Amino acid sequence: MGLFKKSVKTLVLGGGGARGLCHLGVLEVLEKNNLIPDLIVGTSMGAIIGAYYALYADIKKVKDVVKNLTEKQGLVDIEESFKKEEKKDAMARLKKGIKGVRTFLATSRLGLDKISFFQEDILRDELKQELENKTFSDLKIKYIAVATQLDEAKIVAFTKGDLMNSVIASASIPGIFLPVEIDGGIFVDGGVMSNVAVDIAYLAGSDRIMAVSASSFREKKDFKNGYELLEYTMYLRAKEIELYKENFADFLLEPEIKEFTWFDFSDFDNIVEKGRIKAEEHLKDIKRAFQGWNSSSKSRKIFFKTLNINIEFR
Repeated sequence: MGLFKKSVKTLVLGGGGARGLCHLGVLEVLEKNNLIPDLIVGTSMGAIIGAYYALYADIKKVKDVVKNLTEKQGLVDIEESFKKEEKKDAMARLKKGIKGVRTFLATSRLGLDKISFFQEDILRDELKQELENKTFSDLKIKYIAVATQLDEAKIVAFTKGDLMNSVIASASIPGIFLPVEIDGGIFVDGGVMSNVAVDIAYLAGSDRIMAVSASSFREKKDFKNGYELLEYTMYLRAKEIELYKENFADFLLEPEIKEFTWFDFSDFDNIVEKGRIKAEEHLKDIKRAFQGWNSSSKSRKIFFKTLNINIEFR
């Protein structure tokens, strides 16, 4: 079942859209203190940043690459589009029932006749400069990209082959980006089933697991429109699963990023700094986790014996 025969230090990077930029600040602290993981497991934005770091093993280079990515027209369009949607006063229409829902959806970019907000393959266009024609064998650090296979309702952990397709599959947020077809299967964001993939790290053979959550708990009482309502209900469902799995990391780092939305890419520097600050605050805990000081191996074994998870490693 495991991919490794010896003890490994694993860094699990969770999804969270723009909030996942906090991973860059965490990696900056790890590199500065020579705490380089043997394996990186990434979901969604965690998969993108994890792939770049596994490829370059140089946080300055990765920060420059990701900064450039957030300034590309595709992600700029996402932020501008969703901030525009936030300003719409759609609640009055929604209160009228199904007719209001149809009206709201029909007047947004995600209409009832569309499968995703963006019909073009934006992620591929934005990621190909660094990842096109790269494979997992090109990486300096072992890496796993976590995606959800819709047609078979399972988690897939990509460990070999084409790197870009695996990363795109992991980061394809349902309803926002187009699903990805790989070997006949239909894939979307890994966060649907495993946003902080401690389970994948464990099944890969890791025994020292540090996880970073990019979706700190947030409460919301007021909703400006139907999209906000839908997004928050989806967040609560995903967070419940995430909280359960997070318990099985040797150490979980949660940067304080609840003030940011998943599309706040223009807040790059502020979000990165949140990750750096939190990692600096918990540097001793991170070191202890990577040294096996607070091993959760026994509880993880019990957990996986009782949980029936449909997971495939490829």
